[in-house]
Amino acid sequence: MAYQCYPDKWSSVQLAAIELAGKTIQQLADKWLTTPEGQEVPNFRWLETRYQILFAHMIFIYKNKVFAVYVDLDGAMPVAHANRLREAAERWDLVPCVFSGQISGRFNPWGLWHLVTQRPVDPRRMADDTPAEMSQWERRALSIDIAVDVLKKEGYEIDSFCTIPEIDPQVVFKDREGRICWCLVREWIGDDPAAPSAEDFRTFADDRPPMQVRDGYFIGVSIASLEPVVRDRAGEIIPLDRRFKAHDYPLYRSVMMGVEPCGPTLIHRRITLPPGAKTGYDPL
Repeated sequence: MAYQCYPDKWSSVQLAAIELAGKTIQQLADKWLTTPEGQEVPNFRWLETRYQILFAHMIFIYKNKVFAVYVDLDGAMPVAHANRLREAAERWDLVPCVFSGQISGRFNPWGLWHLVTQRPVDPRRMADDTPAEMSQWERRALSIDIAVDVLKKEGYEIDSFCTIPEIDPQVVFKDREGRICWCLVREWIGDDPAAPSAEDFRTFADDRPPMQVRDGYFIGVSIASLEPVVRDRAGEIIPLDRRFKAHDYPLYRSVMMGVEPCGPTLIHRRITLPPGAKTGYDPL
């Protein structure tokens, strides 16, 4: 996927800075991070460019490394933002990068600096073909992409979404009548017997008054590896026809994935409050 920018989320100054970072990375990726002919999954691809992730402006993957990029051209990155990016990188095995615009053809052609070490970041030197397991954030981001596609095909208008695993709901959208609704998204590997279902969330809104006045939905996404050879954690090969029936095996970055979405399923019907009643802060 080529770099895309969504201008309604930023000021003109922010937009210009983010566009500069995205285009710089894209141009260098086209030049240096090429994919061998016949390889199914590209070595380089954007995972997120829509600033819905709260800790970075954009995220891309190259081979077995995931790079989270915060754009800061004036050196004024707030401490809280730096801490958020650092914590996310530690939790989800990301490379925390700051795009400063200080580009040097030989010393730092990417304009990326490591948030912690303050050293130049060159994806070519950091990534290789060693298998690296997908993080919880990556699996959640993938499942939300699938859920968003499902909702769009149902004719709904996406308002916003968030890929932070601990934040609910994952997606906010407008139904065909223009009413704001929310959607919980959960993912699992193959046919996990512990996978959540819509029934598990029927009471989700009971202690969340702001969510009670809106319809709520659930979408589940089963993810499976489609690589030629997949082994479970004990080292046994899992045949292709059992990928969606097995669940005790790792999902690795930069491999072919298959998905089976389920939903959207209505799990909460909005309630009507009496005139003047308040539900408190409404995050939707």
